[in-house]
Amino acid sequence: MMNEVKSILAQAEDLLRQAAGTSGVQAAELREKAMALLEQVKAQTSVLQDQAVQKAKEAGAATEEFVKENPWKAVGMAAGLGLLLGAMLKGDDKMIAAEKDITPPALEKS
Repeated sequence: MMNEVKSILAQAEDLLRQAAGTSGVQAAELREKAMALLEQVKAQTSVLQDQAVQKAKEAGAATEEFVKENPWKAVGMAAGLGLLLGAMLKGDDKMIAAEKDITPPALEKS
């Protein structure tokens, strides 16, 4: 569906470019066609948004169900993830500190 939206947008852009190079009735017709295409894109993106919201709700419901059925697993997974992220962030701080102290002794001024 995204390819359709991109294609329609490209068509609308082309029509608007053509309308910019013409005047009078022809330009008005081209602008009307472009606006119709843009309305079509608006409708399709609304459908995509509704689908995304529905999938997010389903994922949230599945997560909630898992947590209710397996509370200790959920706590363990959250704790493990927290420890992993904490270790990664702490490791980055050590790397940054180490990079600052890399000056070889031969280059240090007395």
